[in-house]
Amino acid sequence: MDPSPPHPVCPAGPDYCVRRSARARRIGIRIDAEHGVTLILPAGADAAAGHAFVRQKWAWITRKLAELRSSQDAAAGQGGPPVSAPLLGSRLPVLVRIEPGAARVQRTAEGFVVSVADVGWARAALGVWFWRTAAVWIPQRVLGLAERLGFQPPRRVRVADQRRRWGSCSAGGRLAFNWRLILAPEAVLDYVIVHELVHLDHPHHRASFWGEVARLCPEHRQHREWLKTQGEELLRDWRL
Repeated sequence: MDPSPPHPVCPAGPDYCVRRSARARRIGIRIDAEHGVTLILPAGADAAAGHAFVRQKWAWITRKLAELRSSQDAAAGQGGPPVSAPLLGSRLPVLVRIEPGAARVQRTAEGFVVSVADVGWARAALGVWFWRTAAVWIPQRVLGLAERLGFQPPRRVRVADQRRRWGSCSAGGRLAFNWRLILAPEAVLDYVIVHELVHLDHPHHRASFWGEVARLCPEHRQHREWLKTQGEELLRDWRL
């Protein structure tokens, strides 16, 4: 059934459309780039109850609309969806397909296939895929290196959305790593892991700490320089 004419949410707010759905079991709200705000009403629901529901959800609606506009602006500022994406230091081609439904990312032999309802969501969908992959792969890499280098396993390893830091080590022996490290060359990722593992025994940056890092990772200066010169691009361009 075609949506009804737009209804004003409030005097200063955006309009929304009403759509009746025989499949809907409860009143709901849908927000997307193509239709904006749509109030979904079950077949027998009272329209007045639906409009009251919109007013109740006003703060949530405005926040979601702002997030949608921000995503669209970001995609436009980057010249559209990504045509390639980094993974462990390599650039892989990205194929974007416009399909209804939830966003999906497939890793293929050639690169990535990203299926999204709106082209503006392609980069965000890839970011979520990287986050979830890093949350599994990085802890496995940490535990493998710890065993190989003779460290006691850390109490906990987590992957975080850190804005400026690549890794951290708490006083309790818990390690955290930036999910964007999965985008960097593998040798750079290993350096950051070694750096934090050494902190388990040397909770400082004195000469003894750097001496142990140099013993385990002779090219640590080169990897630190990579993070300084190219890591900023990963922090800027890949956000959740």
